[in-house]
Amino acid sequence: MIFFHPKFDIEPAFNPVDIAEAQAFRYKAFGVVNESGLDKDEYDQKFNHIIIRDRRHRKVVGYFRYTCYSSGSRIQNGYSAAHYGLKALERFDKPVLEVGRVCTDPFANDPDILRLVWAYLAQFVEKRNIVFVFGCTSFEGTDYKKYIDCFAVLRARYLGPKNMLPSVKSQSVLKFAKKLRSEVNLKTAMMKMPPLLRAYLSMGGWVSDHAVIDNKLNTLHVFTGLEVSKIPAAKKRFLLKKP
Repeated sequence: MIFFHPKFDIEPAFNPVDIAEAQAFRYKAFGVVNESGLDKDEYDQKFNHIIIRDRRHRKVVGYFRYTCYSSGSRIQNGYSAAHYGLKALERFDKPVLEVGRVCTDPFANDPDILRLVWAYLAQFVEKRNIVFVFGCTSFEGTDYKKYIDCFAVLRARYLGPKNMLPSVKSQSVLKFAKKLRSEVNLKTAMMKMPPLLRAYLSMGGWVSDHAVIDNKLNTLHVFTGLEVSKIPAAKKRFLLKKP
């Protein structure tokens, strides 16, 4: 897949130098704290890595990783399955796509970076006949009180179908669908909602009924699912346009 953008290049990372550069970018983006200065895990060997660079300076400004499973029966080998019980999603008998570690340079402040992520994924989804896209979407920090309005909106409008909801697997979770009882300030909620999550929701995506408290990455994250057949036609056409 080839994309042209006047400011950015999107390219796969194959060699160890590029992957280490991506892991260093992830380290900064997620605020990971360790001695290596890298955010890396055992799943890096199972995923494909994509870097977005500023063309002029060759600086990394965006990153994501993805892997495709031939059916839902194989998703237990992925990253999301380590944090959520995904037995209900084994029902898919066609290819599904797991996306992870999506991050952008906050100083770049350019929405086209995230748009390039979705443009790449949209073409991959079409090419491989993917029926379901999923992953973990992160809120910065582990203090859920900062995101009361966000979780209230998610609970009220965006919980997944009961027959597909992930079960609790991690030891540290926030069961926001049951515990939070705040009035919803929609404007505040959408401003605080991570851009990646807003994008999922705008396409008809849904979330789990609980968030995982990930102290290693200093995030709260929710499982996010998107049935490709339910993406609005206008949104599909927009995503498949060349950036």
